[in-house]
Amino acid sequence: MNLGNAIRFFRTQRGMTREVLADKANLSTSYISLLEQNKRDPAFSTIENIANQIGIPTSILLFLISDPAELSSLEQQLAEKMSYTALQFIIEKASEPTLFYRQADSFQCSFGSRIAHTASSFILDH
Repeated sequence: MNLGNAIRFFRTQRGMTREVLADKANLSTSYISLLEQNKRDPAFSTIENIANQIGIPTSILLFLISDPAELSSLEQQLAEKMSYTALQFIIEKASEPTLFYRQADSFQCSFGSRIAHTASSFILDH
């Protein structure tokens, strides 16, 4: 998963256009577009700002975009708990839960294997 995909995913889950997000974050629409295309590397303060505007804790956003190799030092149980917490947050905050479920396969592919198992378990259990 990368930052651009995550921004686009959460923005669309909130029913926000690029223009609305740009306005709320005090950024240009073209900059948001470039971020979503992974053509810019924003400062941490910009990531925090965008996370706040799309209503997701920065820590969850950073966890979701982290490279699996960066998480390899975590115990498997801790990584699974973090994945489950992130997934729960996303589902609870989704503006249209049915949209989320329709996008579940895409979501799993985008967010990588550390979430795929948790996502599958969560969707089957609920």
